[in-house]
Amino acid sequence: MLQIGHGLAKQPGKDVAKEDERKPVRISEFFPGSVNRDWSDGLMIFFTGILMIVGVLGVRAANKTPRTIQRQTKATENSVKSCYKCGAAVAHL
Repeated sequence: MLQIGHGLAKQPGKDVAKEDERKPVRISEFFPGSVNRDWSDGLMIFFTGILMIVGVLGVRAANKTPRTIQRQTKATENSVKSCYKCGAAVAHL
């Protein structure tokens, strides 16, 4: 009589653990088959290129943003200074 458990057929009185020992496997050569490329490989390369371009543009935008903020801050400071000068000139009238 066979008992089935965990995908292995067990026979009464037989030690399955000894037969199921994990043994190292050594692969000495590559699989002898060939890999055929189709249209999906070209599509993958195309979208990878698009993602690279988007990444480069994102880095450029991220590097440009602090300079733009610095320019805007400087313009605001100059505007405030000119308002103070204008206010001081009006106060002396």
